[in-house]
Amino acid sequence: MRKLLTAVSLALLASCGDSPGGPGTPADYMPVALGNHWEYDCTGFGTFADTIDVELEGSMDIEITDTLRHDSGFPLFQVEIEQILVFYADSSPIDTIPLLETQYWREESGQVSIYESPGDSTGEIIHSPPIEPGRIWYPGPDDPGGVYEVLSTDYTASVPFGNFADCAQIAYTNPEELLEQTDALAPGVGHVMRSGSMTDSLMSIQFELVLTDTNL
Repeated sequence: MRKLLTAVSLALLASCGDSPGGPGTPADYMPVALGNHWEYDCTGFGTFADTIDVELEGSMDIEITDTLRHDSGFPLFQVEIEQILVFYADSSPIDTIPLLETQYWREESGQVSIYESPGDSTGEIIHSPPIEPGRIWYPGPDDPGGVYEVLSTDYTASVPFGNFADCAQIAYTNPEELLEQTDALAPGVGHVMRSGSMTDSLMSIQFELVLTDTNL
């Protein structure tokens, strides 16, 4: 279940055209700065124990709340993630799962890595420019089965917060964990949509995360 929560999380909004730097400047598909926050709604459906149909709904809030330094000296951003998932069977709630998590993000030349703590020796690379179709990267030793691939940079996403053109569409797969997902990232905004599927020993879920609010 922990893997499912991480998969639905963002581990997902002012404009979607040229980046703030102007024409010809590489787009910033994952802006990382103190005070940035994003809010999402989550929905999904699947089966429990291969016999019970289930649905889920929930919300996720992400906020960059502080800056600090890694034990090795480089700067980090402290990120607070709050998520609530409610599971239903036959329209009746059967379980409510809250998730409160603190992550530490390192941003360097547009590349973003997640550390579990300021003393964590290795970061998991979740974003790696240049973002261009066909580019592939690997998260690192903390996620040995994972792989990212940029599918396109002209995807259009429609979410409650608005319509976004020229988004980067990035796929993540991990066959070892039976996880696959596709993200839509808007220039100057970040994740506006995530859809995917996750299977563990008890549950198989297809899910979608959509942006409902942000300060960007």
